[in-house]
Amino acid sequence: DKAMIVQPINHLYDHRYVSAALRSHPQRLRGMLLANPTATPEEAVLELKRLVSDEGFSGVRFNPYLWPVNEEGLGTMNDEVGRALFDACGTLSLPVGFMFFQGILHRLGGEPAPTHADDAVALMESFPDTKVIFDHFGFTNKFESPEAWRRLLQICDAFPQVYVKVSAPFRVSKNGYPYDDIFAQQLNELLRVVGAERLMIGSDFPFVQEQEGGYASHISRELLAKVNGITESDVNAIMGGTADKLFFKV
Repeated sequence: DKAMIVQPINHLYDHRYVSAALRSHPQRLRGMLLANPTATPEEAVLELKRLVSDEGFSGVRFNPYLWPVNEEGLGTMNDEVGRALFDACGTLSLPVGFMFFQGILHRLGGEPAPTHADDAVALMESFPDTKVIFDHFGFTNKFESPEAWRRLLQICDAFPQVYVKVSAPFRVSKNGYPYDDIFAQQLNELLRVVGAERLMIGSDFPFVQEQEGGYASHISRELLAKVNGITESDVNAIMGGTADKLFFKV
């Protein structure tokens, strides 16, 4: 078995814990580091390169809520440091995982700041070699926020470098376990627009352990089987094949 470990937010930019795990199991584990938008562009890129070359990280998380805001309280990931980091990720073949806890239409500080979706599109248009992962269904629910859901699908359709992590359904579902609104309907639409080769499962460990059904029930083939027309090949891709190609076979 293999796994991708994402840098825990409580450790911020201290990557020693995950680095130790990567050194212990270099064939089985990959790591996603946390981008530091509070450093200068030069310092941020230098540290990113060090973590890749010396510690073995192979992906980068962009958490927009760590980005500084201006005097008006507005922020954007499409600033000097964000662009430098995103460009470096493309050069180094490092997928960027966007963690949009407030949804893809959220604005840092409100209007006229760009939405998270606007930031992602601007970065991808400028640096198309950088692959992108929208974590946790992009934190969208098609029934509660159809505008956000349409925007997510539009981005996926327009940018072939976009992947979606079908993870943490408890964060976006309104029906609760076993998340029929997500797996029977929302994932069905994602599969049609994006394709299984750009979808991947995720655990949201350790938080998933606190949910009904526990860890195993949230990343099970039984949940994926709720999707109409899904094939065994699709399930294999979502359950590991996509992530394997993205992080282990580069």
